[in-house]
Amino acid sequence: RQLQAKMRRRPLVLLGVASGFQPLRAPGLGSGLARRSSSSLSEDPRHDAYDDLGEEPEEERLMTLSNEKLTMSGDGAAFADSTIADIAGDYGFPVSYIADSLIGFGVAPPIRDNDRLGDLVNGDQAFALLEALTTLDGSDVQAMYVDFTLDYAAFLLDVDVADLFAACNAKGYSLPHGLETQLRREQFNTIAAEITD
Repeated sequence: RQLQAKMRRRPLVLLGVASGFQPLRAPGLGSGLARRSSSSLSEDPRHDAYDDLGEEPEEERLMTLSNEKLTMSGDGAAFADSTIADIAGDYGFPVSYIADSLIGFGVAPPIRDNDRLGDLVNGDQAFALLEALTTLDGSDVQAMYVDFTLDYAAFLLDVDVADLFAACNAKGYSLPHGLETQLRREQFNTIAAEITD
């Protein structure tokens, strides 16, 4: 934003540096543009075309994603150093999706929201998760999950929580958050259809 503001305030300076024109006062012409020879620009070792741009704004620097220092959250930690909850918040995905992905990588439940990603998966798996988070639409993924936990699902289906838990295990559904797990919609619909029959 600061860079855009500078560009709006001083467009002639930026144009002049890029094209070889400098805003100069030529005798008898008033304030206008006069061409400065390209040799004089290259001969001046003190002239740096990027001096006028200034430092990179702090908020833009913190939004940089790198595998060494910075993340979207701007706390200076690498992606693998972030917690599951931080990653979900930073990328706009449900925690349930991230937990299901980790189960798919072979991480044993329970998965806690404050677990550090790097403690659960290796670098290749972390990269695969990052690739999914930057490729998929978080709102589409959110729509794949019910909006309630397993214990509330038992209430809705009018069954005992232990029976619902056992039915999910019998189906092979991973329950990364135990009773706080949010099932995928197709999982819930399958269980609901079996219970109501």
